[in-house]
Amino acid sequence: MSRIPPLQDSRLQIDSYPGANIRHLIDIIRQLPEPDPRPTIVILSVGILNCMKPNTETTIRKDLLSLLRIATSQFPVARIWFARINDHTGLTFDSRAAIRFLNGLAGEKIDCLPEIDQQLFQLDHRDLVHWTADTARRIFENWLSGLNLSTSDTGVA
Repeated sequence: MSRIPPLQDSRLQIDSYPGANIRHLIDIIRQLPEPDPRPTIVILSVGILNCMKPNTETTIRKDLLSLLRIATSQFPVARIWFARINDHTGLTFDSRAAIRFLNGLAGEKIDCLPEIDQQLFQLDHRDLVHWTADTARRIFENWLSGLNLSTSDTGVA
């Protein structure tokens, strides 16, 4: 998220918490003051790191449902979206299975923004966790497209 290009639109806000997992996001959202003005759209995006730890499907389910509950409570007038996580062939079988499970569960519970084209999805070769800057831009543009916005509407550089 921190590699998404700078925004020029005061209607948009991106808050990035590198290394945060779903449980961290639950705590962060729970502690937020009441936003003013209240957002009308909230996109929840968790990274690959969340699926690299040895979490069971039961843990992933519990954590995701808790995140959705707290987000709905904190942002009562917003439409909540979940950004599906791209899979990557460089990840372990277990990580890839966790990503598929999380994406599938999210798709059953909430509106989801799709992954970008797999051919365009690149991870930093140094850690296979963080997106490249180009991938971050493409993901953000994909989100805007999924929400029927464009970079010209938002002033993204």
